Amino acid sequence: MVLKAILHAADRCTVTRKDESVTENINLQVQDDTADATLGLWGTNASSPLNRALSDENSTNSEAVRARQGWKVGETVLLLQATGCKLGRTVSRCRSTLSAHTDSAQTYLSLTASTILDVDPKMPDADWLRRWSLRQRSREALNLPFPEGVWDLQAIKYGPLRCLYTIGELDEFARSAPAETFQGYMSVLLAEVKLHEVFRRQMLFSGECCNIPTYANAATATCKGCDNAVTLRLNPRIIGQVLDETACISAGKLLFSDRAWQDLLGRKSEELLKLGHEEIRYLSDRLLFCRITLLFGWTGDEGKAGGRICVLGVQC
Repeated sequence: MVLKAILHAADRCTVTRKDESVTENINLQVQDDTADATLGLWGTNASSPLNRALSDENSTNSEAVRARQGWKVGETVLLLQATGCKLGRTVSRCRSTLSAHTDSAQTYLSLTASTILDVDPKMPDADWLRRWSLRQRSREALNLPFPEGVWDLQAIKYGPLRCLYTIGELDEFARSAPAETFQGYMSVLLAEVKLHEVFRRQMLFSGECCNIPTYANAATATCKGCDNAVTLRLNPRIIGQVLDETACISAGKLLFSDRAWQDLLGRKSEELLKLGHEEIRYLSDRLLFCRITLLFGWTGDEGKAGGRICVLGVQC
């Protein structure tokens, strides 16, 4: 059996066996375009991936440099031959997005004496798998970084050609010309504003690292997978459903720039953290059912915007 898969996520922990010995375990979530599985690494096998440094930091050997850099989620491709396989095994997760102990049943792969593991093989299928993974991560990302340099806000605001779209017209145009990049205006109604709700649930800011969602009422947080600091942005689900006379856009499908958030909320994102519950509730109620004009951009490159409408500015 030969498998080509890309690293999707990783959970690391130490396990105490029945004989009181302690060993390290990493459960790697791997996937391709057909399915996903868990690759379990134990003991010494768990010491090489995921940014484990080598003793010789100054080595210029290409293999040594690759090992020192570690395996990267969404980039590292594994070519597996003759792995052990158990279907429907219950895998204990070391960590979860809620910091709780959860179990999930799925295909479990393990290394055996005859297993051959090739990291980042030089083959066309590996390049295709990386591009596929990038598209998937962009579509499913919790809070994508706003694509910079794709549209010119000044040209949209002051250019001689200013196109006003409805949501229905935008959908029709994007489907008829999926590779096009364009911009314009939309006049929409805010049918749902969840600012106070996400603030109360400590989810005002959000981000993602190691494919693990991170929420906090703070501009930075610690990733539960790699313990690195993660820079967070305002949670896009602050704005729920928006609509006009032709259609509606569900929560999380609008990607706001920092400038657009400031236009909408009347303050910089970090300044929201200085407000109390009543002030947040008042701001949320003021925005609800407001009619606003969005200065938006659209690109067919899902690797940049994940198929979302990018809001460059807001006029109330």
